[in-house]
Amino acid sequence: GTHAGLQVGGDGATHAAIEDVSIMRSFPNMTVVQPADAVAARALAHAAGDFTGPLYVRLHRNPVADLYDPATYKFEWGKANTVVDNGSDMTMIVSGILLKALDAAAILKEQGIGVRVLDMATIKPLDKEAVLKAAGETGAIMTIEDHSIFGGLGSAVAEVVVGNCPVPMEIVGIQ
Repeated sequence: GTHAGLQVGGDGATHAAIEDVSIMRSFPNMTVVQPADAVAARALAHAAGDFTGPLYVRLHRNPVADLYDPATYKFEWGKANTVVDNGSDMTMIVSGILLKALDAAAILKEQGIGVRVLDMATIKPLDKEAVLKAAGETGAIMTIEDHSIFGGLGSAVAEVVVGNCPVPMEIVGIQ
């Protein structure tokens, strides 16, 4: 899927898809993935060659700086990556190019607030273990997504948190 979220380049808002993750999450057996950068997208493309089953890959059009080192990054289906661990005050769970949340984590660190940032490239199936670990260790979760707040990453995380380890949670996205 291209033209995802509000990151559609010069094509403008009429081409923005903000409901795609919600729709794809509703299909049985569908895997939904959103890489953070070109390195992750390339690794995902290689992994997809051996993948069996329906797969939705959400790509953005706007260029972003590489987050991952191509020499060391390995894509793993259904596994979150901890990209920042500045403490245990809260966890930001993000996917796609919204890993710009790293800037927010750095600002919060300067203010004495320790933030963990998880890259949740696989939105379905969600890395429940990583979500529950974050909830238990930091006690607060914020999801940030370039998608409607209904049915996307935040909803998937909330489904896990509410049923297993209720903590304060905020879903940041398009309303």
